[in-house]
Amino acid sequence: MSERSTSVGLSTGGRSYLNETEAAVLLNLSKRTLQGWRLRGEGPKFQKFGRSVRYATATIKAWLEQCERTSTSASGPPDPWGIPNPNARSEFREEQQS
Repeated sequence: MSERSTSVGLSTGGRSYLNETEAAVLLNLSKRTLQGWRLRGEGPKFQKFGRSVRYATATIKAWLEQCERTSTSASGPPDPWGIPNPNARSEFREEQQS
């Protein structure tokens, strides 16, 4: 019998990467949600290696930290990718424009 590796993802140059399925499991989301986010420029940043999509574990961790809120009414900071949020409170929109 051969032993299967139990490690998750790929490690290259000191960075660990997850494929789409592994990232979806980690985030407790469907693959289709991640695909939709990529299409709309939302969600965690990703990298393409040929046709393969990979998510750096450090990038996912940073994205999760940006998603933290202390209240359900908090709109949060401006989008980290620079896309204005029309629903953001006015002080956040003003910060983006300066």
